[in-house]
Amino acid sequence: MIPTMMTTFEKGVQKGREEEQRRIVRLQLEQHFGPQSPAVQQRLNEWSAERLDELVLALRNAPSLKALGLED
Repeated sequence: MIPTMMTTFEKGVQKGREEEQRRIVRLQLEQHFGPQSPAVQQRLNEWSAERLDELVLALRNAPSLKALGLED
């Protein structure tokens, strides 16, 4: 299989989608648990799009930010 090279435009589009995904996750977390600490926000910024997808699925049944892996 030949790896596909992404253009600069495609990379920008992907980055924009990931930032929008993070924004939506933050809104959902705030609604469920209230405002997040800077440490939680930093952790979210470091997570991949795939990990954010997992977080969205787990959020509905999570009792705490710790259970989601966002707090120690």
